[in-house]
Amino acid sequence: MKAFTFTFVIPLLAFVLIVDSYAGPCPDVRVYRGNIGGHNIEMKLCREGGNLSGSYFYDGIGKDLTLRGRIDAQGQLALQEFDDSGKQTGKFVCQLRFDSDSDPAATIDGKWSRADGSRETFVSLTEQNIGFTGSLRVIPKVITERRNNLSVSYPQLTGGGGPAVAGFNGTVTALVSKLIKEFKEGEPSPDRSLYQLNYDILLATDNLISLEFSEYADWGGAHPNVYYHAINYDLRAGQEMEIEALFEPASDYKNAIRRYSLENLNTQWRKLEEREGRKPDQSEEYFTSEELNTSFASERLRDKNGWAMTRSRIVIYFDFPHAIAVFNRAFIS
Repeated sequence: MKAFTFTFVIPLLAFVLIVDSYAGPCPDVRVYRGNIGGHNIEMKLCREGGNLSGSYFYDGIGKDLTLRGRIDAQGQLALQEFDDSGKQTGKFVCQLRFDSDSDPAATIDGKWSRADGSRETFVSLTEQNIGFTGSLRVIPKVITERRNNLSVSYPQLTGGGGPAVAGFNGTVTALVSKLIKEFKEGEPSPDRSLYQLNYDILLATDNLISLEFSEYADWGGAHPNVYYHAINYDLRAGQEMEIEALFEPASDYKNAIRRYSLENLNTQWRKLEEREGRKPDQSEEYFTSEELNTSFASERLRDKNGWAMTRSRIVIYFDFPHAIAVFNRAFIS
């Protein structure tokens, strides 16, 4: 971990996951969220050596489909899907990945198809970091509108009746309503528009929740847009957190965040070049300080939705043009 020139007021180690709230007899249970062919899902996988078992459900349906399969030493997953009668209804062929420079959470990507190989479609999943020790649970709620081809999943807390839980749920609902309203104000084309909103739990403990929304908005024009939004909620205080709460008052954290964001974005760019078969010049900078400052005004950090946290990192969000929107997140250790 890099040595910062400032210190945290709230030590992140206090938020390290203590126990996996989904764990039962299986010693290694992981939860993933994402989508299959544009449909939002949540998956639980138990790993015992090379064997995998678990289940998943589509948001808004909630009916579990059983999973069984294998994972090899290179992270290749082969899963079979079964309905409640025991009939195989589908299969997954995917890759488990971990790239700490571009995303601190493990990801699964690949293909889903029916059992006979037909109806193949893309799968993209991200590991969720949920570590409640009590009765709290995160459940997905959905909003769908066929007219605008709109599909929205958002989290709500259940298992606790205190004002902090109600405050978190209300904060999430308000942001989702705002985003949907903004999309509709853009006058989407009924025939060609597409709006998708899904979420990832970056960190959830009994004390706080940090979550990220990924938004895809296509009004029917030439260039759809991808945005990220975050909510950081202090369950002890019953209110959203400001990024200033993480740092000493006298620290120059804004300039430090700019500096480390620039370093991380250029690292992400070089790795993208390598994945696409090009050899990047390690001395070249795709992003410069001037370009970063244009998209990183001080107001962005004052926006409660412009940052988030994981178990060991801060995530900073940008709003670059659609052509480079893949770099809209910087991860700072």
